[in-house]
Amino acid sequence: MEKLLRILHLKKNNILDKENRTLERDRRIFLTIISGIVAQGLSNAIPLITTKFSLNYLGVEIYGLWMAITSFFSFFVFADLGLGNGLQTELSRAVGKDDNTIIKKLISSAFFLLMGISFVLILIFLFVYPYVNWDSIMNVKMGNMENFLGKIIVLIVLSKLLSIPLGLIQRIQNSFQEGYKSNLWSCISVFMTLLVIMFVVFFDFGKLNLIGFSAFIPVLVLLLNIVVFFFLEKKELTPRFKYFDKKITVQLLNTGIAFFLLSILTSISLSMDTYIVAKNGTFSETSVYSITFKLVFLIIVISNMISTPLWAANGEALERGEYTWVRKKAFQMALLSLFLSVGASLFLFIIINPLLLWINKELSISFFILGGMCLLQIAVAGINPYFMILNAERKIKCQIFIFLLYSLISLTLKFYFSKIYSVAVIPWIGAISYILIVVPYIFLKAKKIVTKGEKK
Repeated sequence: MEKLLRILHLKKNNILDKENRTLERDRRIFLTIISGIVAQGLSNAIPLITTKFSLNYLGVEIYGLWMAITSFFSFFVFADLGLGNGLQTELSRAVGKDDNTIIKKLISSAFFLLMGISFVLILIFLFVYPYVNWDSIMNVKMGNMENFLGKIIVLIVLSKLLSIPLGLIQRIQNSFQEGYKSNLWSCISVFMTLLVIMFVVFFDFGKLNLIGFSAFIPVLVLLLNIVVFFFLEKKELTPRFKYFDKKITVQLLNTGIAFFLLSILTSISLSMDTYIVAKNGTFSETSVYSITFKLVFLIIVISNMISTPLWAANGEALERGEYTWVRKKAFQMALLSLFLSVGASLFLFIIINPLLLWINKELSISFFILGGMCLLQIAVAGINPYFMILNAERKIKCQIFIFLLYSLISLTLKFYFSKIYSVAVIPWIGAISYILIVVPYIFLKAKKIVTKGEKK
């Protein structure tokens, strides 16, 4: 209790010695986790209401198509070539050195580079779009669905590409161990989305308008976050072209490209289940699977609230040679993450079907599918703190290797066995493969880093 009080009341500038640095680091992690629980709790409960309005207004088929398209283009979140993750790693190191010049160069170089990438990708998409057979890719065979397909694709893709440079603000806030600010803005985003969707439904403004507002409101909120952060809170860090540094850019690209490859593999291996269901099942099954996965994904949201603050904190601690703190904190956060994820899973088993019936009377899911989904998220939750050690230490190639292996094995098995049996086997294949392939490898790699550092 005494230590907790010291953590809560420690002033930010009182970090000259190792003990106070440790307490300050713990304080920031604690505040980020607590505020994140509150903000994320709201921002993940509200979409349940949003889903109910959206599903009933759009219908099961169009909603399923929307979710399938969103899942298919989920990799655009990582179209920044990994620069967001690279910036978070390098920036947390610079914060550990208290080097404001490097901090300014990192932020400005990353921001202007991502603006260029976003612009180029938008031009490429607009050029390629008319020549792609989207009906075949998305498995659309009904005439009324074809009328929505192209327009939904344009809305989803443009919103995701515009988010590439704007989403950098979340990485910057995390690097300064201010992740609670990102959580707060996420909460604002879902509140605004809910209000607008209710408005669209009440006044019957059209199905495409509902999808469009859902896609672009988060983009608007990211822009507002940038304005507040750079023009009100930290004016000295506002991106300026004079701070754009070619050497820093190369450094970011070297780290970022590795993260880019890792992000693509991670996205493919963990985010393509809905698309596989759409290909080998029906759009009705896709709707049920997608909604259920959203609920189960709350487990990993809890884990991310615990593990994400460790990324920047580990970067600072490793830069200062404080390996023992890194080891102890990873173990503590892994236990906490496992405890909360198991509890959340048990709670989902109790409420899942009543909740689905509340959303729509036609929705229900088997406990078999739910069990596979929950098992995967529990495994991810338990190992996430150790991923943060590898990220902070720039150990990305080993993660690329293991996720490449995992992707090849799990996706092959998912496509093959879901055709032979049913889509119900998909989450179990993913969970078992992850536990056998990814978990032991990542744990041993992180342990090696810390053990080697402690012996120095």
